[in-house]
Amino acid sequence: MKKKCLYGLTSILFLAITTNASTFSSYIENKKGLSAFESKNYEKALEQFGKSLEKKGDEGSLLYNIANVYSQSGQSEKAKKTYLSAINKLKGNKKANAYYNLGNLHFNEQNYQEAINAYIESLKINPSDQNSKQNLELALAYLELQKQNKKQQNKQEEKKNDQKQDQKKEKQKSKKDKEQQAKKEENTEKKQAKNFLNTLNKDEQEALKKYKHQQALEINSDYDW
Repeated sequence: MKKKCLYGLTSILFLAITTNASTFSSYIENKKGLSAFESKNYEKALEQFGKSLEKKGDEGSLLYNIANVYSQSGQSEKAKKTYLSAINKLKGNKKANAYYNLGNLHFNEQNYQEAINAYIESLKINPSDQNSKQNLELALAYLELQKQNKKQQNKQEEKKNDQKQDQKKEKQKSKKDKEQQAKKEENTEKKQAKNFLNTLNKDEQEALKKYKHQQALEINSDYDW
């Protein structure tokens, strides 16, 4: 089966040209930001989009562009927060694109459930978006794989714990066997010592009898004369 690839970032957004001076100035800054972005000069792009935002005000499209810069420059947490801020101010396909890009960030961090949620929100707004559909399909597949891997890891962990418990029981059994053997040897030694003492007592008693008997013979011999 051919491996499918995650579709990446959607294009950044242009601002509409109006006759308003501040808005036109914001448009120029945004255009400079776009040029810097396409040249992968993300620091310059962020600077220009920031200037455009100062002139235009809290504009969803500019927040979206800034989030794209954060995303492309590896500042994932800032990108996610900025996309969420942009989503609250965008409508239509622009809003769908923001959800889509947010989903990609979560996907790349292996937060597949969050990615799924974002792709679904994107498709609610733009059901015909094939990129969102394919990325959603991938996220669902990877989430299932992640769950299976987690189950396998849990099984392996349980097996390790069981082995540790068996080893612990074996050590306890070995310790108990050693204690029983030591006690048995101690009892054997005590028994041997007792038998030895009993033997000594019998020898002493026998010797005492012989001594008394000899003494008696000596006393009797004194009166034989």
